[in-house]
Amino acid sequence: MTEVAILRNHEEIVPAFGTSIVSALQRTHCYRNQVIAQENSSLSAFPDGIFKDETSVTVDLHEQGGRVTLLPSGWKYHQAPEKVWASMPMQRSPVCPFQSSESQGLSIQQSANSIRLGSAVVFVSKDGRLLVTQRSFQLRAFPGGWVVPGGHVDTGETLQQAAARELFEEVGINFPPEQLQPLCVWESAYPPTLHHGPPKRQHVAVYWLAKSDQCSKEIMLAPSQGEVGDCLWLHPTDALGLSGMEGNGQIVAKAEEDWQQNYTNRLATCSQNLTLGTVFAMKCALCTLAAESGPSRL
Repeated sequence: MTEVAILRNHEEIVPAFGTSIVSALQRTHCYRNQVIAQENSSLSAFPDGIFKDETSVTVDLHEQGGRVTLLPSGWKYHQAPEKVWASMPMQRSPVCPFQSSESQGLSIQQSANSIRLGSAVVFVSKDGRLLVTQRSFQLRAFPGGWVVPGGHVDTGETLQQAAARELFEEVGINFPPEQLQPLCVWESAYPPTLHHGPPKRQHVAVYWLAKSDQCSKEIMLAPSQGEVGDCLWLHPTDALGLSGMEGNGQIVAKAEEDWQQNYTNRLATCSQNLTLGTVFAMKCALCTLAAESGPSRL
């Protein structure tokens, strides 16, 4: 199993289950600010925008020898990793149970489970639609939730290889791993709030962007019966609304009767059960597409 590590001050550590990764990285950032200020008061403390609020941080992601290490963007690291994915936004839920327990002085019972690493794909068709899937109601975490294809990173796999494998296993799409673009990182907990009980699972999910050269109608999906309950190609306008990027986030259905008459109803179901990590990843994908291709793409 691939380990998740973080850089705390100048030391690489594997955090224990229940550690708020985003909060730990923010504390590392603040530590560096203090060091730089002590060494040379004329230097800028750290690049602006490293994190915009208590739920987010900008990270560099180092992948090497069965371990993925997260550190605040711009931090000089003494080791020479095999792969470096730089300046990726990382976020957690504003009601993350790990952070909530820290702020309230509560302790989360240590679990035999470690923090697991996941890799997922925001798959965008040539006509701009985003693929989302409904998790099977038989799955233990987020049953019935709407997500993008993804899953655990197996031993010996790179993050890109794991993402491409999960895309094929879940929906039957074969996509070259080397063509996946790094997108963002999400810290996930299940159950997602303390209100629903103490968390039993913790993941760090790395999202990738895949841009297809085929339109959505041309792509034949083969959903995995044990994992996927439904698939939906989201119109970019709807994805913008679900991601909170336009207006008040209301759904604007673009149903095409000759293509998918029940799109509007399924969109409503999707919007009510879309995981926050998926919303964050879609927002990052749409921002990336807009920057690359201009507003006409959306």
